[in-house]
Parts: sequence; structure tokens; C-alpha cells
Amino acid sequence: MHRTSGRNRKRDGPDGGFGAVVVNVIILATRWTHAIRWPSWNVVASTSAVNPGTRNGFRSALSMIRWLMLRRGRAQAMRQSVSRIYDGIVAQSRRVEFYRDLAVPDSLDGRFDMLVLHMVLVQRRLKGESRDAARFAQALFDHMFVDMDESLREIGVGDMSVGKRVKQMGAAFYGRLEAYEAGLAGHTLEQALARNVYRGTVPDDDAVRRLADYVRSAERLLATQPVSDVLAGAACFGDPSS
Repeated sequence: MHRTSGRNRKRDGPDGGFGAVVVNVIILATRWTHAIRWPSWNVVASTSAVNPGTRNGFRSALSMIRWLMLRRGRAQAMRQSVSRIYDGIVAQSRRVEFYRDLAVPDSLDGRFDMLVLHMVLVQRRLKGESRDAARFAQALFDHMFVDMDESLREIGVGDMSVGKRVKQMGAAFYGRLEAYEAGLAGHTLEQALARNVYRGTVPDDDAVRRLADYVRSAERLLATQPVSDVLAGAACFGDPSS
């Protein structure tokens, strides 16, 4: 349940959005009273009316424009990194070894569960890190469910049902997150995997054990990766066949 087309569509054209914001900043800085502090740039616009064309007015306008461009550039970079790491998670969760060698059901439910499993591993890697990591983790979660929504619509689920299905997926995600975190912290990972990944089937004990070994190995491997690499869109999980 994944689509790649259209994800990186432009959000602001050259004649609207951000351009309109810049024009408004210039107008505000050169026409009337403003007292604005920008912590990143230590800029203070004059509290007295600024005449058009004065040096202070344009200096303040340019500083605000730089701040807006920097903020916009950071947001765009994060969206690109989120998209890149999500594509990597999808690719890893679809590796044939899971379905051929570890007996994961090759179905929509099975693929969803493998996607959630790898999402949980990345979310755990980001947990307790910087504020940027927390924002990235939330953006990744949001990105996943936008993709779920689009995928459901592509396979013909009606508009009236999409919201309900996405809500159910969100509940499933949080339930599995809790179960896998408890399993990784203790000795119940095999039971959590059997109950969720292999739901509706009678899994082979060896297959469950091998999948649990892979999950623990992937978590250790992710822990060795600098968080800066993860925030740049790179996550290495290892080989499920090893």
C-alpha cells in the first residue's frame, strides 16, 4: 500500500504562497508600525512608523525574508528526508525473504504489519533524541497515514469508508507499537509477533524465532547509526535472510 507518484508535488508556485508572504513582509516593514523580534536573527523592527525606502525598513524586511526562507528551506529538506526514509522502510518491509523464508502472510494485512514493524523500529531510534528528531518522527507518522489514505482510495475504497479504515490503522499502529516496545524491552517479542504479524495463521515456531532475531538485530544496527543519518533519510535494517 504505497504510491510514489505525486508525493513531492510543489506546494507553492512562484506567483503565490511564499511569494505572497514575502511581498506582505516588505509592505509591513515599510508602511506602518511593527515591533517584532526574531530570535534566530536578533532583528527588531522599529516601533515608530518607517517611511518607504528608508534603510532600516528594508534592512528589517530583508532580515525577515531571510528568516522565512531559512524556515521554508528547512521544512522542505525535512519533507524530502521523510519521504526518502519512508520509501526505504517500504522497500525493506517488502523484501521477499519475509514472505518466502519467514512465512509472513503475503497479503495486504501481512504487508501492512511489516511496514508497521519497521516504522516502529525507526520511531524507537528517534525516541528521546532532539526536538528535531521528535518533529521528524511525527512527520514520518503523518506521511505514512497520508500514504495509507491515498492507497485506500487507489484500490477503490469509498470516501465514506476511508476515514474509518485509516482510524482503524492508526489504532493498530499504536497497539503494535506498545506490544513491540514491551517485547523488545523484555522477553515477549516472539508472542507479540505471532499475535500480530502472523494473525489468522498458525505460525511455525522457527519462523517466529527468526523474525524476532531479525527485529532485535535491526534495532541494534539502527542504534549504531548516527541520528543525523536517520534525519537525513537513511536507515539500515540489515539482511532478513542472515
